[in-house]
Amino acid sequence: MPTRQATTSAARKELGDLLRRLRGRRGLTGRQVAEATGIDPGTLSRYEKGSRRIEPPTVGALLDLYDADPSARETAAALWEADSAVKARPAWWRRGFTLPEDFGQYLADEQEARRIRSVELHLPPGRLQTEDCATAVIAGMRPDLTRREVTELVDLRMRRQVDTLSAEQDILLGPSVLALPGLAPGAARRQIERLLEAAQQPGITLRVLPPDLPYHPGLAAPFVLMDPPVGGACVWVELMDRSIRLDDATVKRYQAAFAAIAAHAHTVPATLDHLTRLITERT
Repeated sequence: MPTRQATTSAARKELGDLLRRLRGRRGLTGRQVAEATGIDPGTLSRYEKGSRRIEPPTVGALLDLYDADPSARETAAALWEADSAVKARPAWWRRGFTLPEDFGQYLADEQEARRIRSVELHLPPGRLQTEDCATAVIAGMRPDLTRREVTELVDLRMRRQVDTLSAEQDILLGPSVLALPGLAPGAARRQIERLLEAAQQPGITLRVLPPDLPYHPGLAAPFVLMDPPVGGACVWVELMDRSIRLDDATVKRYQAAFAAIAAHAHTVPATLDHLTRLITERT
């Protein structure tokens, strides 16, 4: 069921990870840090998890205690600045709109990202779905939901599309994405028109993958790579009933997978021609 969720920026999470690693290198426990700084272990844990904002004087006190080198101090300062620069939640989100499991963090990462790369194997990206397509997708994938709950999630998807992303987007579409089974001819044509419109927008690179694409492990499930302004990227992998967030070494494997899959994609002009032809065929 939808729930309200606490979220954190990628920069804040990475700053917490940095502080945790520095503490570990010094061999200090949370209790020892509390005795030296007055920060109770519970608060320190929330700082290290990125679930609580940390102010510069506190960052400085911890860096001093951990005897951090200049490079670590510079990184910490950059991460704190990046976290401070993260945009506020959209107005509809701040009003407390309930979100599916893990989706709150996905939205937070998406808002913050400077670059987004995605492989969509069977469905148009949520941000590019028409209302008819979103209704068919959500109702088909979530038969446990009532009609009202489906309508609420479709509304969430449509509201999300209103918020413009600052990130550059590189989207790879599997050939089956454009089949659009279950949609009436008119609805299918409008969905392809929506994709064509997006493909012509600045900052969006949309390419279609060929039907004879060679097998690659990266094709096992749709995924989205998000690069924040500062710090390491994360990847979201879509499962049947939820998405999971991965980071650290796993991201490198997905970055390599995206590059390998993208090497087989049609060019942007060829993709535009293909979408235009499909619209003509469905008219």
